Amino acid sequence: SGRFDFRNSGCEHLDVAEKIGYPQSTKYRKHFRLGGPMNTWDIEEAVAEGNRLTVCPFHMAQDQIQEGASLIFITYQQLVEPITRRAGGLEQVLEDAVIVVDEAHNLPQVARDAASYDITEARLETLVEKLLLFLPHLDQHK
Repeated sequence: SGRFDFRNSGCEHLDVAEKIGYPQSTKYRKHFRLGGPMNTWDIEEAVAEGNRLTVCPFHMAQDQIQEGASLIFITYQQLVEPITRRAGGLEQVLEDAVIVVDEAHNLPQVARDAASYDITEARLETLVEKLLLFLPHLDQHK
């Protein structure tokens, strides 16, 4: 059907989370509400929760961000690197956010690094060679 099968993603933790509806189902939502055990948590607590339920702490955090977490901490790269921001689902989350930057004096260098790419002449030559090998096959994909 072309759709991703969440029951068999290749990641046991993600599959279990999808199967039990974690953290979106009402059974688990109370964990993250005010007064719940996971209302405010750090990475160690997320890992412990993940181990306890066999769910992925990374996906748990991503789901919480998408569900409207009130406060999130992200790296400079997640803030300034567009590909990383999109991959993490942060574009919409950051749209109306108030952003507080710790160590803001690092931002100019981080932004320069995000907007820069180093490549050697040899790497470019290899890329051109591979593109030239692929070029005759382009007509097959129109």
